[in-house]
Amino acid sequence: MNNDLHSYDNKVFYDNLNLEGIDMEKITNLSVRLKTNRDVYMILVNSIGQPSNNDTVNKLSVDKLLNEIAELSTNIEDSDLVVLEEQLSDMRTGMCPAGRSLRLVQVLKAWREYPD
Repeated sequence: MNNDLHSYDNKVFYDNLNLEGIDMEKITNLSVRLKTNRDVYMILVNSIGQPSNNDTVNKLSVDKLLNEIAELSTNIEDSDLVVLEEQLSDMRTGMCPAGRSLRLVQVLKAWREYPD
């Protein structure tokens, strides 16, 4: 696995996003459940609708990824939130839009491919 997230630019395509409106209540409720890195999560939440959440390289919306994560989290045990917390921790090394989106895609893939 390559640790340089930019090596994945233009190579990641994530389908099946919930393209409905952003559910701020669910997104905010998820923040309460986080045991670590809540501050990083809130940076993403507070950036909803801003260019910093728009990954033009991979054509991904961090806003929509957050929405999908919040939706999936309703079926995720608190102990499994560690997957999200680890990716949020990794974001501390860089918060570019591509880094934000690719780390959130990793959370979605983990939760969908390994739901239990």
